[in-house]
Amino acid sequence: MLELAAFVVLSAVGATIFTLTADLRAKRVLARVPRTQVAAATDGEWVKIVGTVRRTEARDLAIEDDSGRAAVEADRMLGLVKTSYARVGAAYLEGKLDQRVAVFGWASWETDATGNYRGSGKRLVLRGTKRAPVVVSTDARFLDS
Repeated sequence: MLELAAFVVLSAVGATIFTLTADLRAKRVLARVPRTQVAAATDGEWVKIVGTVRRTEARDLAIEDDSGRAAVEADRMLGLVKTSYARVGAAYLEGKLDQRVAVFGWASWETDATGNYRGSGKRLVLRGTKRAPVVVSTDARFLDS
């Protein structure tokens, strides 16, 4: 019984540390990384895009700025929930439709069969990894930097 109690306590401590570390990392990266326009994003680099959440013709969620649109993969994402960042899914981003957000993610220019991105046949996709998820924020401090 004592071993089970110790396991529960250690699990709770571990989850708290992970949450606090993810929250601090998200805030640090959003404050430090400069804003990039969708059209200027470099393939294979981490970028911060500030724009409005839109739904595409294919019913995907995307971030749109003055220069274009970037799809967002929501399977690995941290979102601002009240005052801290937590793991969230597509429903979180969907709840931000037509709102201005800052999104940090790995930029990947991919072939777009529809050719919708300004006729180029390419589209920008922002994705995350297990260790570095996409970060989405509505915090005003990160929208203008």
